[in-house]
Amino acid sequence: MSIIENLLVQLNESGVRYVHFKSNAHLDDNFTGASDFDLLVDRRDAGAFRQALLAHGLKQFEPTRYGVYPGVENWLAFDADEGVLHHFHVHFQLASGLELYKDYILPWAELILNSRILDGARGCYISDPNLEILLLLARMVIKTPFRGSFRARLGALPVPDGMMMEFRDLLGRTERPKVEAFARRMFRGAGTHALLLQIVDEKDLTARRFVALSARMRAELRAARRCAPMRAHFRSSHLKLKRLLDRQARLEYPMRKKIDGTGGLIIAFVGIDGSGKSTLSRQVQRWLGKKIESRHAYLGSGAEADSRRMRPVRRLARGGKGPFRNALHGMLYAMVAARLARTILRLNRYRLNGGIAVTDRFPQVQRPGVNDGPKLAGYLSSRNPLMRRWAGVESARYAIVQDVQPGLVIRMNISAQTSMQRHPEQTNIQVYEQKIAGLAQILFDRSIVVDVDGEQPLEQVLLEVKRIVWNHL
Repeated sequence: MSIIENLLVQLNESGVRYVHFKSNAHLDDNFTGASDFDLLVDRRDAGAFRQALLAHGLKQFEPTRYGVYPGVENWLAFDADEGVLHHFHVHFQLASGLELYKDYILPWAELILNSRILDGARGCYISDPNLEILLLLARMVIKTPFRGSFRARLGALPVPDGMMMEFRDLLGRTERPKVEAFARRMFRGAGTHALLLQIVDEKDLTARRFVALSARMRAELRAARRCAPMRAHFRSSHLKLKRLLDRQARLEYPMRKKIDGTGGLIIAFVGIDGSGKSTLSRQVQRWLGKKIESRHAYLGSGAEADSRRMRPVRRLARGGKGPFRNALHGMLYAMVAARLARTILRLNRYRLNGGIAVTDRFPQVQRPGVNDGPKLAGYLSSRNPLMRRWAGVESARYAIVQDVQPGLVIRMNISAQTSMQRHPEQTNIQVYEQKIAGLAQILFDRSIVVDVDGEQPLEQVLLEVKRIVWNHL
């Protein structure tokens, strides 16, 4: 069984009361990782529920800037067989409402838990569809901002297409007497009951009915509001504006996604040419970045990360001759070292703020000239004052490596023959053999170093690397 199936079995056997309370039409997508789980858990079972999550290796990641709601936690599960992350939104109370704020705590948690039904095919408790359709209509109303209500008065239904698809799906799985029974338990007003049954009977939600339903439901849910309506809309609008400005400003530490409460991490992929470090580092960052605050950085001396000032220097260095060419190369390598130092400092600050930085390569000072070591170390005592100056600049910038080291180093190991096959432009096998020997001698004394066999197929290597990364988060 998968990790999700095992978790559900333990929850069911231990008597923890939970229910997947919304969007059950897409439950199959949750088990593949294409969609998130939305679980309502009896707050009296919170301790046992968290223990079950931890026992199955789930880890808690929470947002820091947006999407922080009372009584809601976020947990991630890693399927080690498929390499898929599963996201659990765990609700100990029914927070819902406006975007980024959730201004309502709906009072029906106990009713939803008491009426849950077991989906035999998946072994997961889900909400009764006769109740779920009423909950969906309530969510449609309270998630609608002022401008949506205004549009409804003009005849345009302000409900997203996805919610309307859910509504139509639920209509096909409801029974009128049961819907009526739930409506009487959830709402007091006879007019509200009649309007809800009319919508279900005629299988149609028009803009006019939405306006009437909104007025009645908001009146009945006054006690469920976290704050006054105007204040809620102001907070929601303020957070949305803040998020937009953050994106426009391209903040160094935006922290838009969820972070691990235990802190951030720098993960470095190292290896000789053709070992797969570039491909794997990007794929791992994309995998993490779907749910977790993470970023990718290239820390080599290649041209792909050159700034505008560096590009003309690199072009001139390629075409120069004699001492002029050496001076340009010295200048270029000093600029590369300065860029690496700035990038490493930024990544370290990102880590200190909780982010996961994934790097392609990582500089080292133990073996100058190879394996991302300093290129100008041999010129520190040169008679040429210009080259000596550039070498001094490079050496000073590389000193940052002594202060900042990755928390996890994934060392990709391949043979010289494999490297030549993947990079046929290099014909001297001794070059690769020297790099392999040098890589083995580099000590990341403050890092956890894990060796990975890069000779395996990419899919197999990627799955192994995902397992390693997850275990060190």
